Amino acid sequence: MSLYCPIHRVFAYKNHQCDAIKLITIKKECKGIVDRLYDLIGTGVGPLSAAHFVTPVAEVLNEFYINVYIDFDKNYPIKILGEFPTGWVINTETVSDDHLPILVVSYNETFYYKGDKTVNTRVLEIIREFENHLDTHYDAQGIKSVLTLMYS
Repeated sequence: MSLYCPIHRVFAYKNHQCDAIKLITIKKECKGIVDRLYDLIGTGVGPLSAAHFVTPVAEVLNEFYINVYIDFDKNYPIKILGEFPTGWVINTETVSDDHLPILVVSYNETFYYKGDKTVNTRVLEIIREFENHLDTHYDAQGIKSVLTLMYS
């Protein structure tokens, strides 16, 4: 996991000038998702983190659980995005000590390795499919206009 600045679209290192509170934790493969979600809303509001994990299924050869997730602040206008692609779900989590709710958009799949593609290739496919969905199903100007009308 790395710290990422979605404002400047760079991975943040010690010399990065933005406030630490504006940085988010991501896995580098999820950068495209984060950038697209920031572009859709346009107010500097975006995900809190975005990552993927692969876990081998215990005692089963060539079977893996894949989890791709994006965490949002509870104020992120997730409902304005409507339906997500098949397999993606929206949940509210309260896993922190302060019990503040966060929105989690996630995709879970059990992957069976059969020799044709690796689990890492499948993870990248899932991420690219979601990026494609964000590119083709949403009008950033329309969403920004609706948000302006809602909050003015």
